[in-house]
Amino acid sequence: YSSYGSGGAGGGAIRMNVSGQLIVNGIISANGLPGLALGSGGGSGGTVSLNVGTIAGSGRISATGGDADGPGGGGGGGRIALLYGTNLFTGSLVAWGGNGSARGGAGTICLQSKNQSEKRILIDNGGQPGAVTFLGSSDYGVDVTVTGGGNWAPTYQTSLKSVVIGSNSCLVVSNQSQVLTMSSLVVQKGGALQADGLGFGTIGAGGYVPYQIGYIGGGGGYGGYGGSVTNAKMRGGIPYGSIENPTDAGSRGGYYSYYAAGGGAGGGVIRLTVTDLLNVEGRISANGVSGTNSGAGGGSGGSILLNVGTLAGSGIISANGGPGSGLGGGGGGGRIAIQCSVNAFNGVISAYGGHGGLGEAVGGAGTVYLKSKSQPVYGTLIIDNGGKVGTNTLLSGLSGGAVVIQGGGVAMQSGPLTLASLTVASNGCLLATNQMMSVSGNASVMPGGSILADGGGYQGGAGPGAGYPYSLYGYGFTAGGAGYGGYGAHGVGTAANGGNSYGSMTAPTDRGSGGGGTSTPTYGGSGGGVVRMNVSGTLHVGGRISANGMDGTVPGAGGGSGGSVWITAGTLAGDGSITADGGAGNGWGGGGAGGRIALELGQNWFAGRLGAVGGPGETGFGG
Repeated sequence: YSSYGSGGAGGGAIRMNVSGQLIVNGIISANGLPGLALGSGGGSGGTVSLNVGTIAGSGRISATGGDADGPGGGGGGGRIALLYGTNLFTGSLVAWGGNGSARGGAGTICLQSKNQSEKRILIDNGGQPGAVTFLGSSDYGVDVTVTGGGNWAPTYQTSLKSVVIGSNSCLVVSNQSQVLTMSSLVVQKGGALQADGLGFGTIGAGGYVPYQIGYIGGGGGYGGYGGSVTNAKMRGGIPYGSIENPTDAGSRGGYYSYYAAGGGAGGGVIRLTVTDLLNVEGRISANGVSGTNSGAGGGSGGSILLNVGTLAGSGIISANGGPGSGLGGGGGGGRIAIQCSVNAFNGVISAYGGHGGLGEAVGGAGTVYLKSKSQPVYGTLIIDNGGKVGTNTLLSGLSGGAVVIQGGGVAMQSGPLTLASLTVASNGCLLATNQMMSVSGNASVMPGGSILADGGGYQGGAGPGAGYPYSLYGYGFTAGGAGYGGYGAHGVGTAANGGNSYGSMTAPTDRGSGGGGTSTPTYGGSGGGVVRMNVSGTLHVGGRISANGMDGTVPGAGGGSGGSVWITAGTLAGDGSITADGGAGNGWGGGGAGGRIALELGQNWFAGRLGAVGGPGETGFGG
């Protein structure tokens, strides 16, 4: 620090060939030396290479890094290689990094028997986490144990035998195109295989940065949309990538202003093939990280793609979005896809969106796709936001299978869906967008769950049944409600007419119309959208399916008309609600008409509410 010569010297090299017996009761060492002046760094450990017939004793063989002086950095551990015929050594083998303001990374200890082709590499930092450790290109195809605070970062397309990641230790995946292949992997409790914050550190495919000075940044998007604040220029990032084969990195959150950084980095990419057992008692994670400046958005979660024989353990597998900082938006959840022969895992698999500032602007849930190798084509997609209701998750690029929406997840249909089964659990929501949903098996909307197209029709003042505005001289505007299944109700005033009726009763596919506006047409309530379902088995509705119109948004505005619900099912059951109600007029505005519902059923055991009621208004209800 104070002069070039004050840093600690590195350890030297010891190479020994002993054809007979080597007994070590003392010390064999090639340690780095400590820094010599305040602020100077320690030297790295050197090399100890031993080729012996038999090794015995209870001494110490070391190639440790030297300690720093004061605020300097500790030296990295060196390398020890022991090739032996017989190993009777009971002493210690250490290649720890040295202490300092930042501890040096662990060195490597390679143990290989002359009688076996197997060899084992130990990465151990003496219980203190430090900088990362790298292996040479010739060190792969082996058993690796990371323990005692070791922090290993593979740098090659890695093919290994067995890997153990111990407590307080970590395997870091920083190469997004890297595939780790091994026969078995054990992540012990307190250990981690992680790529947190190692995705896009600048703006990725789903990040968003406002082009004008602002104070709040949106969250990065990937599996789900990024959390969005009220200012449209601070919107969250968009989704992208594959549900079934995710290989993209997560995106960075938005800055709090154009001139300042601070958006959280997205999660990285973990691609792992384990031919036998993957046992996760610790964690495997590719999480986005928090925004670092007040008002910055969180990064989106990254990708975890696992192809394993048996998955076991009770730990955590996660690709969660990072939280927003201050009022910043939370990052969207990432994507996880797991294919295995046997699934005995009972831990947590999550791709949750991150919290937004003050608990708002929560990122959308990511996607978790689980598939058994015995299933020829399809798996199960889970959209779960950990109980936090956030923004949306786009259902696109899914080839089929089962879909489960739960825990605050809000899935949005982006095109026709063909599924084997559908479950919308309590606190889950599926937003229908005027496209067919075909389910070859059963579908269930559980109590507290919903399939919604509320307000998904024409905007205020638009559509074939739009309400009419009227100016009350000296009193402002009033407007009629929209029509669809019935006529919209009049608003106050001679020309504040309600909208007309239109569409088919038996095969309804039209959107509801918007209520009349006041000074601006869009002040009228939007019409309901379209829910179209074809369920071959049983559709159980314990929650709600609705395509309701929305209320007028300002005094005098008319309500939107209800939309369309057309359900074809083998059996309809449950005690929830199926509605296409009109929205209420605001003040002197007219109520919107009810929409249209058509049910084509093999058996009807439904005992809930079925209605397409007109909304209330000043002069009465819509038709």
